[in-house]
Amino acid sequence: MKQTEETFGDRLRQAREARGWTQDEFAEHAGMSRPHVSRYECGSVIPSVKSLVKLCSELGVTADWLLGLSEEGGP
Repeated sequence: MKQTEETFGDRLRQAREARGWTQDEFAEHAGMSRPHVSRYECGSVIPSVKSLVKLCSELGVTADWLLGLSEEGGP
């Protein structure tokens, strides 16, 4: 398996941008604040399991991909 340098925040941003959403738009879809989305993308906050499931559902990606455990299941 290929190791990746991408962080959780990098992958979250990549998936959000693949949908064409701004942080504000994604925050609205996910039911959270834009600053919270920003903190996830910057890596200053790690989501709870419940939030991780919500993020994956809204973005249509797998948790394994978002966490950098797999190259499959991304946008």
